[in-house]
Amino acid sequence: MGFLLNNTDIIRFKVNGSLETVGSKLSTIARQLGAEVTQLESASGALGKFDDHADIEVLLEGTTGVMVFHGWAVQVHVVDADSSCDVALVALDSNIFGRMANKSGKYLPSLSASLKQREKIRAALLE
Repeated sequence: MGFLLNNTDIIRFKVNGSLETVGSKLSTIARQLGAEVTQLESASGALGKFDDHADIEVLLEGTTGVMVFHGWAVQVHVVDADSSCDVALVALDSNIFGRMANKSGKYLPSLSASLKQREKIRAALLE
């Protein structure tokens, strides 16, 4: 994740079903949203093995279709809890400095677009 973050908004909830079921749903959701899926990496570098890790830690991101450089990004953290899973969805927003410095040609997420997509992900996981 190369953009500078300004705001984030997190929700937590429980989903009935196994980790495999939730992972399968996430795969389907990503395809339906046309999202790129990236495994999250530790910011601790060599000390990453000491971080707390969820069983699934991914970033879903994509464009809104309105403007090429306007996008959304949602981190997904899933922890297996026997017959259910604890889920955290984090809607991300790039800050103004990240937008001004964007020379990569890659879209940057806005919080409003990320919140809309996060709600779609939440609703699909709870179906």
